[in-house]
Amino acid sequence: MVFKSPSNDLESHGAQHTGLEEQGCIEVPLTDPELMKIVEERVLRKKVCRKCGALNPPEAVKCRRCRSKGTLRPKKILKGGPKTK
Repeated sequence: MVFKSPSNDLESHGAQHTGLEEQGCIEVPLTDPELMKIVEERVLRKKVCRKCGALNPPEAVKCRRCRSKGTLRPKKILKGGPKTK
């Protein structure tokens, strides 16, 4: 996961140079299980419309943008990322 850091001094945090420094982002490892649960709920548990690509809530039946039914799929989880149940 990549989150914004309010600090401009990235070397003091020991962040590796990944090319995200110019954008003001650094990689922050999530070790706290409670924080990881919040991230999974807010970021990873979404449905994506196959027709228009809109992000929808996980309990959605039809797309919020194009109103098509039956075209929603769960959001893909990248390899190496957190696993959802």
